[in-house]
Amino acid sequence: MSESKCEIVQDLLALYAEGEVSAATAGFVEEHLSSCNECRRSLEEFQKPIFHAPGQLNSEINETREKTAAVFLVRLRRTFLMVLVLLALSAAGLASASYYAGKNVATRDPAYARAEKMGLITPVGQTKQLGQSWITVDGILFDAARTTVFYRMSPAQDMSGEIEIEMRDENGNYYPYFAGKGYRGEHFMAELAAIEPDARAVSLIFTDSAGSEKAVFDIQVDTVKLAGLTREISPELKSEAGGLKISLDKLVLGVSQSVVEFTVAVEPDSDVTGVGFGAGQPFSLGLGPDGQAHAAAAGFTGPPRGATGAPPDQPSGGPGRPAAKDAPPVGIPLLIDLTNGKSAAYEGAKYSTITSTGSVAGSFLFNALDVDAKKLKLSFPPLYAYRQTIPEEKVSLTIPTEGEVLLDRNITAGGKEIYLDRLSVEGERLCLYYRLPGQQGYFPVYLPDFRLEDNEGRPLGHSRNTWENETGRIEIYLTDPGQRDLTLNLAAVGEKLPDVVFDRIPVGN
Repeated sequence: MSESKCEIVQDLLALYAEGEVSAATAGFVEEHLSSCNECRRSLEEFQKPIFHAPGQLNSEINETREKTAAVFLVRLRRTFLMVLVLLALSAAGLASASYYAGKNVATRDPAYARAEKMGLITPVGQTKQLGQSWITVDGILFDAARTTVFYRMSPAQDMSGEIEIEMRDENGNYYPYFAGKGYRGEHFMAELAAIEPDARAVSLIFTDSAGSEKAVFDIQVDTVKLAGLTREISPELKSEAGGLKISLDKLVLGVSQSVVEFTVAVEPDSDVTGVGFGAGQPFSLGLGPDGQAHAAAAGFTGPPRGATGAPPDQPSGGPGRPAAKDAPPVGIPLLIDLTNGKSAAYEGAKYSTITSTGSVAGSFLFNALDVDAKKLKLSFPPLYAYRQTIPEEKVSLTIPTEGEVLLDRNITAGGKEIYLDRLSVEGERLCLYYRLPGQQGYFPVYLPDFRLEDNEGRPLGHSRNTWENETGRIEIYLTDPGQRDLTLNLAAVGEKLPDVVFDRIPVGN
């Protein structure tokens, strides 16, 4: 195999893995991968997750109304966490940048080249031992939108799931880990929450999976220069659609990332019980009789296949091929700089329940905007307003130990028809396949919210809803795999709302 061709493909692999190449370039890379084992192994390295957030390893599920969204995240079941982590790691900017960690990352990756030129990447150069490994923190970027750590492991090894990482400042503020990537088990990047403006020192803590050993890096913080190069805007814009009250709370324009913060709420007497962002599982809205949120939830999702905005879960030219760079954006939020007409690349979203109000707080993550941006346009992903089905439609099921069982049953709720096709066991997941007669396209005009319960109405797992090629699939991760006789409850039906757009948002200095 030509060494020069391998070098070219190696330089393209990170962008290829994230769908940031044209169809012609993707074809060139795939042709080479079909006959080069070394480059195929390198591609696999890009797709490996690295660390879990603190408290996520060996955790158990505990989804109760009384628990806050933060506790919900910490106590998620490990199998479900793996799904969330894989989604989170698909964030394009971080994954692409990780390829160049230890290889002049700031000058090779657009997200960090600007920060390097401005002298915002704080050099650290500390090395600590953790078990049989040595960790070297090369530098850290304290951006207004996120904190990014550049570090190396020696000897090189697959550390997936074996280390936790977190950060605290001198005031006791805690900054959780969100996402990260590694290359060849040696060069890594980690993304954590942005630090508070008054922080002057932080402790970066690496912990082994057993929690018995730690490597602590004490790092001084200087945010004075950063404060003059970033912007935080509180637009205080509001919109209403289908019973949902949407508030655009804050925009953080950092040097490596832009963040849009928002809140979705309902009136106290509203019949809307949940909000769905795209075809995913809805988040509960409103308060229960005890004055607390009906259910607490939190999550992080990365961009759909093809980080520039390809349709979610839609194939784009063949099995395993990322969407081409010119794929049309469908089903993701869009942030457009009206100054130059450019769209910011979407990098992911965070959602959490505010338990005291029953509303949902969210953040859309994009790459950094140009410094001369004056006005922005924000389009939300397709929103669904969910209303409870009264009476609830329930179907008794006997779960097969393997294979699948044909259901062949129609359910009608509120004039909306849902055809239950089949139920199958796929590894640790239980998958329910359904169809919505007459519904086509990426996002149907309505979606069901199914819950799996025992005979006493207690939930038995967590779900992930996808919609593809006019077929819905609900993946359920059972908390008790031994339970065989269950009830499928159609708890609510979501109605697709008109597009929610905030136009001409002023962000100029």
